[in-house]
Amino acid sequence: MICVLFDKWGLTEQEGCEILGCTLGEYQVLKTGEDEGVEAKVKERITEVSRINKGLRLLFKDPKRGEAWVKKPNKAFEGRSAFEIMKSDLVRVRKYLEAELW
Repeated sequence: MICVLFDKWGLTEQEGCEILGCTLGEYQVLKTGEDEGVEAKVKERITEVSRINKGLRLLFKDPKRGEAWVKKPNKAFEGRSAFEIMKSDLVRVRKYLEAELW
């Protein structure tokens, strides 16, 4: 469930909404494990976040390091965190992780 992942990443509900591009109401629906009434674009962003999480799990053997990485400044993102980039460009973060893995 995406909201559990965001909790592990240390994100607030508002930050989760920023990444998914959804309303707080849609986020509350997602917290129940349902996605009825959630826009298709939000579902697409959930898929990208899942791919990012998979990359983190493969890249970092210690899950806690991967979870913390999301909010740490990163040279690859001009000193901004992956979280900051994900708000507007999930694909950039996913592609960065994929490149690191290859």
